[in-house]
Amino acid sequence: MQTLRGPFACCFSVLLYLAVTTAAPPLGLAAPAAPEACTQTAAALSVLKSAHGVEAMQKDGALKFFVSTGGITTKICELGEGDLMSAHSQLVVLAEKKARQIESSFGVRIARAADECGGHDCQIRDPKLGELYAIEYALSRSQPSHLARRSAEKGGITFFFLAQRRYGDHAADWTVDAKKNPAIFIEPGYERSGQSLEKIVLHELAHNAIFKMGFDPEEPLSWKHAKDLGWLTFFNIKTGERGWLLKSKENDRYFYKIGKYTGEWVRCTRDGEPLTAEGERARRFGDAHVVSAEEVAAVAYVKPGTDYFTNPFEMACEALMLYRGGLDTRSQLRSTSPELYAWAKAFDQKEIDSAFGAGQMVRKLDGTLATNDPAVAAEIALFERAAGTQPLIAEECK
Repeated sequence: MQTLRGPFACCFSVLLYLAVTTAAPPLGLAAPAAPEACTQTAAALSVLKSAHGVEAMQKDGALKFFVSTGGITTKICELGEGDLMSAHSQLVVLAEKKARQIESSFGVRIARAADECGGHDCQIRDPKLGELYAIEYALSRSQPSHLARRSAEKGGITFFFLAQRRYGDHAADWTVDAKKNPAIFIEPGYERSGQSLEKIVLHELAHNAIFKMGFDPEEPLSWKHAKDLGWLTFFNIKTGERGWLLKSKENDRYFYKIGKYTGEWVRCTRDGEPLTAEGERARRFGDAHVVSAEEVAAVAYVKPGTDYFTNPFEMACEALMLYRGGLDTRSQLRSTSPELYAWAKAFDQKEIDSAFGAGQMVRKLDGTLATNDPAVAAEIALFERAAGTQPLIAEECK
């Protein structure tokens, strides 16, 4: 890692002291006085955890560092208690090593703080070690969605960790850079979304999947898979409004859309005219029957997998995130919406076939790819008859 930037917690003097008294790469900061109030091991470990996105503990005379992604606990390294002062520099080295490993294994690019921001007006930072493990987890369960095009020869997507917020309340955003190559921009404070970083990245990689498989960002209303998910386009000749409607199972007269100015779900007609609670055309928007996302999901023609389904693309990406995320999330999707599970499975397999050849590879229950052989097929078939769960533990030390 080239540099480590960003605010530290109350015990920032510990981290700075650790950095400038070891062989760590320079931080560009003057060496502070030796810490006094924050010299305890617990305080130092807390700073290291925040700065590197890892879990840390002192046990049996050793300092142990872990990350947890997708229910998988991975031990990164173990140091002697006397190595506390060099822990920061060692974690920095491990982060750069992990970034290069990911780039080599998947053909993606992980931008560093010194790089340009993909032609956009923004500032980026170095990723933390724990964040890199989350990216690796998501990539290993999203192949081949990490590719810039359908063929691996075209290279992979680029990840940018933003130092300053670029969008309002987004945790991350899939878009294209100045050279029209796909990229994922991860916002500061993504943790406040309530989602783990691996799920956020799984979702954004799914956006790249639908882009590769025919979605045109300049003509979003033309996406052919929307109808499979229960979405229809509408055009209101009176107002000129265009957009998406979600079909309802209630009857063939009820549809739902998100209000153009309010951001709330309202019941409406096929042409987007708001309806009252009694099913009559609303004379003004304030008379429209407003409903919650949970109420819409309960009557949707195809039930969404999560409560985030503001349009067919987000609904699809949430479904693919659940389908690919591992056994637990795949079980969640299957039990919540069997129809959406079937769509995600078919779409995912189509993308896999486009990259590796028809029927050559298949996605296992843990989300990773495997050769399509009878044993794997039997395991998936058994799950789809009666889903189960099992713990996943892995270990990786230097």
